Amino acid sequence: MDVFREGDLVTLYEPTKRRKLVVKVSKNKKIHTRWGYIDSNDIIGKTPGSSVNTHLGKKLLIFKPLLYEKIEHSRCFTYATQIVRPRDWGLIISFADIYPGKRVLEIGTGSGAFTAVLSHLVSPGGRVYSYEIDQKRAQIAMENLRNINAPPVYEIKIRDATKDGIEETDIDVAFVDIPEPWLVVDKVHNALKPCGMLVCYVPTFNQVHKLLESMQGLFEDIRIVDHFYRELQANPTAVRPVLEGYVFSAFVVFGRKILQ
Repeated sequence: MDVFREGDLVTLYEPTKRRKLVVKVSKNKKIHTRWGYIDSNDIIGKTPGSSVNTHLGKKLLIFKPLLYEKIEHSRCFTYATQIVRPRDWGLIISFADIYPGKRVLEIGTGSGAFTAVLSHLVSPGGRVYSYEIDQKRAQIAMENLRNINAPPVYEIKIRDATKDGIEETDIDVAFVDIPEPWLVVDKVHNALKPCGMLVCYVPTFNQVHKLLESMQGLFEDIRIVDHFYRELQANPTAVRPVLEGYVFSAFVVFGRKILQ
């Protein structure tokens, strides 16, 4: 039976208010939380799904962390930029047809959150090439990816694709998350396989308009998705939407390369 070992990441779950915290367990170390501290030795050797008590008597469940928890609820993941949120991951994956063995180009590494998602998806056999213009952000992203144990199928390059172009060719999918994606559309077109997929993540109508103009004659089967997410509260006495407003993330623009 699988048990937690030293060095593992663990999700601490407080069931009353459904709060989560992802931590790394180290032998003989105390884990300090808002609910009190926990001795790591009390977690090591336990089975996922069991519980542990803090020094204040608060009962917490211990789970093997999901990928989104490692990114959104972890002390091991530093935010250098806004990230592509989990609510958009499935949408992008589905329409871009990303699966093991694919070669994916990412322009705009940021904090490395979506780089981690892509790395899990394309392995084994695939590869993620991620371009980041800012050296400090690239270093943070690399540290984040190591901390959450992302499959080592990624390569982060400090490179401005708008000026320096793209080194890779024969790419299956290109994911672009930069303020001016239209500046790389022609370069991405050259890097993609025939019928390869361009995916752009942009937050405003103005950007969508400029992007569409740049895609003319290069991409077809263009799809623009405005994706909203709503969660229901899991309370048997009052099943209803959680009392939080809808959160807009970005427009996701898809296009398939055509030959000129």
